[in-house]
Amino acid sequence: MHSTIRPGALLLALTFALTSFPDSGALAADGTFAVALFPFYSEEGAPTTLERTVTEMVSSQLQASTRVVLVDSRILSDLATENGLDLSSPLSPDDRRRIASQAGAEILISGRTRKIDGEVVVLSRIAGVHTSQSEEVLVSSSLMGRLRPLIARLGEDILRTIVAEGEGLIAAGFSPEAERSFSCDQFSGRRLPLIFIDVRESYGGGRSSQSSSEAELLRFLEACGFELAKSRREAEVIVFGKAVGREEGREGESVTSSADVELRAVAPTEGRLLAVARITHTAGDRPASLPGAAAFQEAAAAIAPEFFVRIVESWTEGR
Repeated sequence: MHSTIRPGALLLALTFALTSFPDSGALAADGTFAVALFPFYSEEGAPTTLERTVTEMVSSQLQASTRVVLVDSRILSDLATENGLDLSSPLSPDDRRRIASQAGAEILISGRTRKIDGEVVVLSRIAGVHTSQSEEVLVSSSLMGRLRPLIARLGEDILRTIVAEGEGLIAAGFSPEAERSFSCDQFSGRRLPLIFIDVRESYGGGRSSQSSSEAELLRFLEACGFELAKSRREAEVIVFGKAVGREEGREGESVTSSADVELRAVAPTEGRLLAVARITHTAGDRPASLPGAAAFQEAAAAIAPEFFVRIVESWTEGR
């Protein structure tokens, strides 16, 4: 069911989605991750002092990390209320994903505590908001022991997991094979959003005069019958991204380049993050082409099919 969200919650969520995108630095392994942390719950349900302490300490550790952009807990609370839910009670996985998506997060964290045979066990699940990928972190300690070191270890393990596995959690499944097997017929009979695209491209540390990856995405959209917005203001979906290229090798006049391309799609009127995609691709430059053009184009061509399918599916949900 499509939910109505208060303008205040919309503004907070959309602002987060737009500003959490990295403006500089390398992508992929050196990127940041937009994370939604949900309250930890006890085995019985509602959080006690222990679970509230776990949530607060893990939140502090995530906020201190340069690899994480943490969604403000007020955003999650407001969105839960607008969806007829209450964060003081455990949420279903689908509800967590919906709220995290509306808040602009890529990764969500949830967890529970259990007391078993004189020990306290804390289990945390780290999941991609738009994929089926997830990882689990478990720590345990004697009830008679000090719990703060246990919680600190949990936070460290969660951060380690996000850094090591985050790419796979948020953008699993994008590959060159998707481009070869794709047909625009998948969009047949569906209402397609009006899309605006802005991909900033750089090569070797300098800004590219033209964005080869953006041009390839536009070519894909036009080929599949999408209408393109002339400005962000009129767009129903905004795709913004960053493409970073570098020289990998040279043999005579032949140059091999790699390209990291990261994209995010937002429904601005609803404040929802619709899809995220990341890919790294290497290719030899074609004669007389711009540096890295082949790598940028081929990366965008590989990422486009599944990325835009996810956009359409997420955007049409509940319409």
